[in-house]
Amino acid sequence: MVPQTRSFSASSAVALAFVAVLLASMANAVPIAEMEMQPAQAKPIWQWMYLTMGWPASLCDTQQGCNIPTGSDQPIESWFLHGLWPNFENGTWPSFCDPSDPFSRDKISSLLPQMAYYWPAVLTDTQDQFWGHEWEKHGTCASPVLTSEIDYFSKTLELRRSLNFTTIMTEANIMPSNTPYFTAVEFANRFGKAFGYMPDLRCNKAKDGSVQLQELWLCVSPSLEFMDCPPEQHTHGEQYSACGEGKVSFLPLVPQFFDN
Repeated sequence: MVPQTRSFSASSAVALAFVAVLLASMANAVPIAEMEMQPAQAKPIWQWMYLTMGWPASLCDTQQGCNIPTGSDQPIESWFLHGLWPNFENGTWPSFCDPSDPFSRDKISSLLPQMAYYWPAVLTDTQDQFWGHEWEKHGTCASPVLTSEIDYFSKTLELRRSLNFTTIMTEANIMPSNTPYFTAVEFANRFGKAFGYMPDLRCNKAKDGSVQLQELWLCVSPSLEFMDCPPEQHTHGEQYSACGEGKVSFLPLVPQFFDN
């Protein structure tokens, strides 16, 4: 008897080819366990940042007082930058996130004229002390959205330059006055309606003990766009509590601040 031999049909050849391709792809595939270990796109651990700005008249009308720079370092006659601060939903915030990356004036040398104009050091700190504190405490925590000193200061300046306070305050019907005529909540509501996003506020006490509007805080999302500031969760209690429920002062900017 002649032994029978097996012959491959066309369908068998196709099947074998498929198996070969499958085995090759499996050899080059990333194991499931390894795939699960691949890092996702980095997301910030904070939920928003405060762009904080101070009103010169309120910063200077205190027992401590201030020193407005003159000459080439004379600042803008409007809201001064204080900082850009990452913040958590629960009212806490990260700080001093990278001690290995201290402030270096040389890294922002191209920004120094703008820094002096929008971000002046008017209290007891020198420029390097003030800007260094803002970078080391807050800027190092802005990663992965802002990952370097130049990025941090450049974006903060860009956000400040985008704000036309003359237009916003006019539309909000808020004008500086020696006579208090609105509460902090009324100021926030007026400003928020004109600006498009609700702010947060801080107040301090003038030399005579009266309450005055000191700082305006605007909220910035991780995508670096303005957003409504969430309700306060800080330990001091209700939003704007430092300003009280009465009317607050919003003093005019007198020439003496800038001509001394």
